[in-house]
Amino acid sequence: MRFFPYLHSDQIIVSYLAADKHTFYCNKDKNLALAIREKYKIPKQTRYIFSLCTLDKRKNLIFAIECFIDYIRENRIDDLVFVLGGGHYGKFKEVLKSKIPDEYTHKVIFTGYLLDSELSSFFSNALCSVYLSTYEGFGLPILESMQCGCPVIAANATSLPEVLGDGGILVEPTDALALKKAYEVMYSNENLREELRQKGLKWAQSFSWGICADIMEEMIKKKYYATKESH
Repeated sequence: MRFFPYLHSDQIIVSYLAADKHTFYCNKDKNLALAIREKYKIPKQTRYIFSLCTLDKRKNLIFAIECFIDYIRENRIDDLVFVLGGGHYGKFKEVLKSKIPDEYTHKVIFTGYLLDSELSSFFSNALCSVYLSTYEGFGLPILESMQCGCPVIAANATSLPEVLGDGGILVEPTDALALKKAYEVMYSNENLREELRQKGLKWAQSFSWGICADIMEEMIKKKYYATKESH
């Protein structure tokens, strides 16, 4: 509306996307979780924070990883790792790796592109997920995480608060203190994690491809009949 003043508010609708119910669900299969840990060399005695996205600058991953390393270093935490799932563009992956101090390279695990059949287990068994993108049109990994019962730390930017609802913690995408505090809360407060988990599961139920399609169909029909009557 701001950039295109000739538009009217009744010409604009919001039809939310959804996460596939068959791919993203609470999956506590212990054998699968163990197999995934072995495949991607995630130490058995550690918990992990999970991030699923394309590895590029817009996803704010350097900031997320630097704050994570600061957090575990400042608090002498040895049983937590950060798992990055997803493909990458250009040389950004190498740039990101160069920001990790040598003594902490084993604390950040790059899985590369993940199979759909692995995603529910990754989310379901994570301590939490992180999505600090500075710009998104929607932010599907947030919804996918909540649908798997995984609480989220997300950026308070663009579309992400609308998708997250009350299923996680919002932080400014450049506020290091806030992000480290969010890591601390997720790591140490089991009751809050469970509360966010339950809220996220409930909120995720309000998104579906059926609802998305129904809204689009309704508006197309409305426009079609309005145009027909005007002629």
